[in-house]
Amino acid sequence: MPAVNVTATIVNQALDPIPGAIVTAKLDRLDAEGSFILPDFFEYTADVNGFVTMSLWPNEEGVTAS
Repeated sequence: MPAVNVTATIVNQALDPIPGAIVTAKLDRLDAEGSFILPDFFEYTADVNGFVTMSLWPNEEGVTAS
């Protein structure tokens, strides 16, 4: 199953980057592709500039339409 890269810069209220910020992406329901069951959440850590790249499956690819 092809994943897509979702990028973000994590900042505080003053718009300063937050190095090492933890970003969690969570499925809203169980999803599967063929015989592979996707994890229910993915965790990523922002770099020293607050930048994070998350490799995620797009909704339309899953068989249960998460």
